[in-house]
Amino acid sequence: MSNILEVLAQNIIIDKEKCIFCGKCVDVCIIDNLRMKLAPCRQACTLGVNCQGYAQLVARGEEA
Repeated sequence: MSNILEVLAQNIIIDKEKCIFCGKCVDVCIIDNLRMKLAPCRQACTLGVNCQGYAQLVARGEEA
């Protein structure tokens, strides 16, 4: 019998087509196995703009 964390890890699916790199999945992951690195441009941005997320929305034709 597998433990609950193994079962949960096998059922987590992140749709890369819908991901806007907001980091919410990292914040709420109960098994703490998701990591997200900030792009150097976002780290250096004094406004903290999520340009990767914005670019993803624009590429999909969604309102940003």
